[in-house]
Amino acid sequence: MQMQMQLPSGMLTSPHDSHSSMTMATPTYTTDSIIGDYQVLMSGTNQQQLKKYLEPYSKEELVSLLSSMATGDDTFCVQLLTRMKTDKKWCKLFVHGLAFNTKKETLESHYKQYGNVKEAVVLVDKKGSSKGYGFVTFEHAKYALEAAKDPKKRIDNRMTHCNLAFKGNPKKFIAANGGNPATVLSPKQRENANDRRLFVHSLAWKTDDSSLALVFE
Repeated sequence: MQMQMQLPSGMLTSPHDSHSSMTMATPTYTTDSIIGDYQVLMSGTNQQQLKKYLEPYSKEELVSLLSSMATGDDTFCVQLLTRMKTDKKWCKLFVHGLAFNTKKETLESHYKQYGNVKEAVVLVDKKGSSKGYGFVTFEHAKYALEAAKDPKKRIDNRMTHCNLAFKGNPKKFIAANGGNPATVLSPKQRENANDRRLFVHSLAWKTDDSSLALVFE
């Protein structure tokens, strides 16, 4: 009876195969192998290497790394803050509760009192009707923060609410959870939970959420 053994490449061979078959071309590695990233990690541009080296870090690890660098280098700290304060993440507001007749021009006109507005958008459906919410993007974080300091604003005789866009709309999550805020994860909580997740692969096709949860109870 012939025996077969598994090679790293996933190819099958028999002990009766010739020596040449055991010295075939380099095995094909999976995407988990470092082989695919080797060239970038070792000889890519500084930007390419930085992007690749940052991949395995969690949010908390990156915050710690940047904070420690900024603490010891005030110039770097100022440069980092300057870049972040003009990034869309800190300059973009989510505005909801808009009247259905409110246009982007009205939205921009109301918010420009806080600072220079780069863009104001009111989202519409396929028929062109307003969805009752939109976004305002400022040139600088200080304008967005000033506008969000008092989230309630009356626009077109309707009380609206705003917040930094990356924080999302808490009311949306409460409504989706049957109106029970106690068991709802806010956008910020969901973001913080990302690094406490487990990645489980090679599951059977019949595995569902319930059967997977039982394993970890």
